[in-house]
Amino acid sequence: MPCRLSLRLPMQLPSLFQFTSPPPFLLPVLQHQTRHASVLAQLSDNATAYNKRIRRGRGPSSGKGKTSGRGHKGQKQHGSVPAGFNGGQTKDEIVHGEHGFKNM
Repeated sequence: MPCRLSLRLPMQLPSLFQFTSPPPFLLPVLQHQTRHASVLAQLSDNATAYNKRIRRGRGPSSGKGKTSGRGHKGQKQHGSVPAGFNGGQTKDEIVHGEHGFKNM
């Protein structure tokens, strides 16, 4: 089957070279679609979108190696301590009371 492109092309040549302005109702849409090639070069991460995770226990050069910021010996270094725990003494909340007020 012969290619039909050569038959259609001479008939469409006049319409290809005629420039007609788009209808007025399409102008706002076409203006939003214009983009510049330099947009890709200006893309960057949003600085507040994420926080860098601290990797602990990964050697001395990381700054968070060996004891990983916990210090030496003791219960707080070896495991977790409940919030407000004073080694068996009366809790601070009971000794000093709760500050503020309860909103009803």
